[in-house]
Amino acid sequence: MTVPISGPTRAEWRTTDGLSLIGDTWGTPDQPTVVFLHGVGQSRHAWRAAARSVAAAGFAARTFDARGHGESDWAADGDYSRPRMLLDLEPVMADLARPAVLVGFSMGGDTCLLRAASSPQTVAGVVLVDVAPHVEPDGVGPVQAFLNVSLAGFVDPADAATAVAKLNDQPPPTDVQAARRAMERHLRHDPTSSRWYWKWDPAHFENDPPLELRERELNDAARAATAPLMLVRGALSAMLSDRSVERLLDIRPDARYVNVSDAGHASSGGTNARFTDAILSFVSDVHSTTSEVGHR
Repeated sequence: MTVPISGPTRAEWRTTDGLSLIGDTWGTPDQPTVVFLHGVGQSRHAWRAAARSVAAAGFAARTFDARGHGESDWAADGDYSRPRMLLDLEPVMADLARPAVLVGFSMGGDTCLLRAASSPQTVAGVVLVDVAPHVEPDGVGPVQAFLNVSLAGFVDPADAATAVAKLNDQPPPTDVQAARRAMERHLRHDPTSSRWYWKWDPAHFENDPPLELRERELNDAARAATAPLMLVRGALSAMLSDRSVERLLDIRPDARYVNVSDAGHASSGGTNARFTDAILSFVSDVHSTTSEVGHR
């Protein structure tokens, strides 16, 4: 059933260290809510289509630019650590009337899992989108290399869209104008150089922990989290392997697992209808269950 959509409404939240986080909201805080968290180098607009679909299904939705991304403030001290990202989620969720489903892609998925472990009373469910405690080094490398090369900027937004397609082993977009419009939300234009740059702070990489440490901490979080969990994997993504999936399911055998064919890591965001369909099915089930429990 499709319902009239309320939103998006521009929102602003203030972190404990005084930074401004900019976001969009659909619906009201008293509704069952889905909070979307984007990945490194992205912005809240990566989840815009998915948030609208969630809102059309009768749920509230929230997206926001992580610190150092999009329209949110950059951290003067360069702190983009996972503990800091976890703290930043608090004001975004503070006024919600009930536990929310958290959906996180890549970097955002880490934050979702940590929140489910540290504040289980606030989390109704977690969706990890192409991220898990174990990620393949051979998959991480190309993404980091892509972001590093991107520091030089792009000729125009269409050039950026072509670069993203190449990262996913996909052909360049055929509708160049549509690709340009889609990418403009994620880029800023520098009139001095006449080039386009991602809206994110390169200092983010200075906070990346060793993969082994990250895996141990997120494995612990997966064990501690009691909320329903779903992993959605892009079949063409090198970020996750069968081993990544098996390790998570060993820890959480109750977790759902969805493998989306013909999708790579950077195509795993909210503009991909197959990911959105899987997420919406999970959200509907989780919020239906929590509503039934609340009325007993």
